[in-house]
Amino acid sequence: MADTPVGLWRTDDHQYRWNDGPYVPGITTVMNQKDRSGPLIAWARKETAAKAVRDIDQVLQIISESGPDAAIDYVKREPERLRDKAATRGTGVHLALEKMAYGLPYEVTAEEQTYVDAFVRDILPLKPEFKAVEFMVYSEQHLYGGTGDAIVEIEGELWLLDYKTSKGIYETTAMQLAALAWADFIGFSGDPIPQPVPSPDRFGVIHIQPDGAKLVPYNVTRDDFDAF
Repeated sequence: MADTPVGLWRTDDHQYRWNDGPYVPGITTVMNQKDRSGPLIAWARKETAAKAVRDIDQVLQIISESGPDAAIDYVKREPERLRDKAATRGTGVHLALEKMAYGLPYEVTAEEQTYVDAFVRDILPLKPEFKAVEFMVYSEQHLYGGTGDAIVEIEGELWLLDYKTSKGIYETTAMQLAALAWADFIGFSGDPIPQPVPSPDRFGVIHIQPDGAKLVPYNVTRDDFDAF
């Protein structure tokens, strides 16, 4: 990157910078400030317990060979392992769908391919016309940046969409979509000219699982942006 970057840039840890301005946090970083520890703790407890039961023979072997502390360490790492696996899978699927929208070849793992197949089978019949994919936005007024998954026209309506490969989808995604829609502009790396953010008619999530994908509409209002 040049000493004085031009256009909108995103670092590996998802900080954004417009031209030679300050680095600002991404939408996901801002969203993570919301306390969601309750559900996460419950999930982590469940997965840790399931790991202990599922791998009981291996746990007993570790206890025998290395002691209880080693077995505890083995079991308690399960939520972290699952989280990292899900993040890697989500990144792979997002990249594949981005390249697919451009008509480019892509490479995925066998597991990721099941998600791509579900998208092709259940979403492409809607005949989406992609207007933008993996587009970056910036707000000079509120000092944040972000990356949207897709702006798509379906049956004459313009949709702002977010892809989700997690098992569940959540109401808080409305704030994420609002932050994209009400950002000041779209920017591109190497281009100092900001572009307007299209005004979507509809908002939604493409929820993708190996056994199917569906378009889930979201009711997104200015109140969601204010909450963000």
